Amino acid sequence: MALTRDRIEQFIGESVARGELSTEQGKTLVEEMTQRAETERQKLESFVRVQVDHAMQAAGLVSRTELSRLEARISLLENRMRELSYPAARSEETLSSENGEGSVSRGGAPITLDPATDGPDLEGPNLPPHM
Repeated sequence: MALTRDRIEQFIGESVARGELSTEQGKTLVEEMTQRAETERQKLESFVRVQVDHAMQAAGLVSRTELSRLEARISLLENRMRELSYPAARSEETLSSENGEGSVSRGGAPITLDPATDGPDLEGPNLPPHM
């Protein structure tokens, strides 16, 4: 943005020097053009993000956020399966469940899952009921 502002100021400065604009008009025009350039940059950035998201979906790719959420759900399910299969066994990961929400912690960085926003609840026809 600084480069754009510099170019705008240079262009307007030349117009002021030639007497085509007053100094005050030049300052106002620089501000207006700088704001317009920033607005257009934000619109372009938003457009590109939407297009990239559509391309990722069309290609069957997921975002890092979705991948992390799925990895956390898999860890929760693996822990539940491990606990059901081997109740005395403990894993490196910790599993907690509060009010229907679960969290997985790896190396002290918890990942919290909320069944309402992170997909279907962990209960279902092929899974044992919540503990």
